Amino acid sequence: AIRLLSSHRMPELQSHLSKLLASQGLRKFLEQTLIPLNEAVHERVVRGEMQNFQELRFADLAQRLLRDVTRLVRPTRDAKLVLLATPPNDPNQLGLAILELLLFTDGVNCLTLGAGVPAQEIAGAATAYKVSGVVLLFDRGISGKIAGQQIRGLRSALPSELPCVVSGRAVNLRAK
Repeated sequence: AIRLLSSHRMPELQSHLSKLLASQGLRKFLEQTLIPLNEAVHERVVRGEMQNFQELRFADLAQRLLRDVTRLVRPTRDAKLVLLATPPNDPNQLGLAILELLLFTDGVNCLTLGAGVPAQEIAGAATAYKVSGVVLLFDRGISGKIAGQQIRGLRSALPSELPCVVSGRAVNLRAK
């Protein structure tokens, strides 16, 4: 997949990923293929081995594939509803799509607001849609200090009884 992306062979990459999804099944594909591949692509961009536009193309291709799958995978109507978003300055749409499908496979309905959503908007949507919980996904390029501020801001904006889960790569920054 990296070789195909590096050589700009997008139709072949799409076909390759589609075949892996079909052979591995959704959950295994997400956990063992797409998440590690997303990390590998990002690391190559950070090291200067790939261009940012290649990461953007990869993310777009992967999101298209996941959108098609999302139409087929839906929990029951009475399943709990969880709101998903990323904080401001975190434009990770692909991470949200992956998380949404992982939750769907566990029988959780998701309401995805999108990437880069301010705390007040997340809190307003959580109240309006009467969700059972909020998941805030942090990915890359955010400092621990900023992550902490955003988490505290969201927690204070949400009703105290509403669970808020923080997930993603940048959570390690706040682990202490």
